Amino acid sequence: MVLYLLLAAAIVLVDQLVKWWAVQALGPGGSIPVIPGVFHLTYAETGAAFSILEGRRLFFVAATVVMVVLLAILVKQGLIRGRFGRLAALFIVAGALGNLIDRIF
Repeated sequence: MVLYLLLAAAIVLVDQLVKWWAVQALGPGGSIPVIPGVFHLTYAETGAAFSILEGRRLFFVAATVVMVVLLAILVKQGLIRGRFGRLAALFIVAGALGNLIDRIF
């Protein structure tokens, strides 16, 4: 279980570092061509799911907390089993926590 917590923390850290890099390297409206004319990294800020429920930050914070707690309970009770099941839950929780940090700040 400790290994999963450390991995989740590492994923959240990498998530935040990549987002910091994007702000620094791209800035609002910036774009870097990776494959010119085909694939560009472009900085854009939108709300959840392309601004659906825009301005409902408290709702998304609460929903994230509920989902993280629910997944933790499911893993603890053994309802999410197997290495891949726990790993999938870990990635969902880490992504949710990364987004939660963004919403709070």
